Amino acid sequence: MGVDDPTCPFIKNMLVLDNEGKRVAVKYYGDEKPSVDAQSAFETSLFQKTARAVPGPDNDVMLLDREVICYTPRADLCFYVTASTDENELIVSTVLSTLVEALDVLLRGDVDKRTLLENLDLVMLVFDEIVDSGLLLETDAGQVAQRVAMRQHGAGDAEEAGPGVRLGPGGGLRGMNLANINEQTVKDAFNNVRETVLRNLLK
Repeated sequence: MGVDDPTCPFIKNMLVLDNEGKRVAVKYYGDEKPSVDAQSAFETSLFQKTARAVPGPDNDVMLLDREVICYTPRADLCFYVTASTDENELIVSTVLSTLVEALDVLLRGDVDKRTLLENLDLVMLVFDEIVDSGLLLETDAGQVAQRVAMRQHGAGDAEEAGPGVRLGPGGGLRGMNLANINEQTVKDAFNNVRETVLRNLLK
């Protein structure tokens, strides 16, 4: 299925910036921003437009440089998903929700800059399970989390998961027995994290 296939949504960028506008994790698809300078300028514009955003139950939407930008702040981070103005903004918002919710499940709600940097390979796997070369693959956060956990486990034993994945007490893949993870585990974690996030938002 090609990028020009009208039946398949095309995502331009997925980004996580910190509360100073610095890059934490990004994926650029297509060739519109091929250079580091172009990407840096875009990220600066994003941050300047969204620096005053506050966490809420819904994603925010804006237009920038002929792109639909869906974004949501979380702790000391802001998550972004962008697409052409030809794309349905509800789909773009759904992709953003999938990204944040899958990370919530995998990191047990501990979604902040420090944790993401310590689990950067996991974050990039989440990107890859949602979007491949700009083409939307999956919008079920539970499925994304399960596949990422399986890929992490497939890379080696849980105690040898490699750099970027903290294992031990605390949450997420840290402390998870990846050999025993299953669909119900992901669903339970997803529901627990969602309830916790909603309670925090309503305080």
